[in-house]
Amino acid sequence: MPPASTPSRSRRRAPLLLTLLAALSAAPACDPLQGSRVARGQLVTTGVGQYDEYFRKVHDAQDEGRAWSDERANNRKALASTLGLPAKPSSEALVAALRERVSSGTSLRPVVEVTAHGELARADRVEARAPAFEELANQADDLRPRVKRDLPNDAAKRRSTESELAAAAEELRHLAVFARSHAHEARRFVGDLSGVTGATYTPRATPAPSAPPAPKKPPPRSGGAPKPAEPKPAEPKPPAPPSPEVFTP
Repeated sequence: MPPASTPSRSRRRAPLLLTLLAALSAAPACDPLQGSRVARGQLVTTGVGQYDEYFRKVHDAQDEGRAWSDERANNRKALASTLGLPAKPSSEALVAALRERVSSGTSLRPVVEVTAHGELARADRVEARAPAFEELANQADDLRPRVKRDLPNDAAKRRSTESELAAAAEELRHLAVFARSHAHEARRFVGDLSGVTGATYTPRATPAPSAPPAPKKPPPRSGGAPKPAEPKPAEPKPPAPPSPEVFTP
């Protein structure tokens, strides 16, 4: 009986190579920006005034963006409670519960109106911030070439600052996209509410600032203001003495 043929060495290695390639493809790509302090939401300090001031603005913008979800939940809290839903339901869950309640003959017009106006105002406010985030990202692009000049003697800090500026530019551009998507989602939600209730919701007009009050005149003094003194009449001049008579013999 002929001996069983043994698989070649290349065939034995094939499963191992496939396994290795699969593991490498499944491993997440190493993105240095994802490991930056900016990407983790931390405040970056460099010891250089203009960079520290810039990173403070970036950190404030990130805090602002993180608050949007809470603002959305606060706007919808009363409606969710009225519908018997948890504190942070999805938009779809809110609209579905509202449709069911309205179809049963229950009118929730006041609470829906408050929710709709709040979401439209939030959409306008958040969307208006997107250009400011993009401008802040452009500032990071302008600052990066200056790092080498401003930190010539500290290579480690120079590399770290350049990396954090790159991360800030990317983070802020994502934040601008996030702002516009937040606004779009809010308006779509209000449109769904309108489709259920049949009402039309528009942003409330912001009242024009009133003119400042006119300055008050100081109160008159007791006894009234003194009248200006009347000019005294001019005294008549005395008549001129008569000229002496001249006698001529």
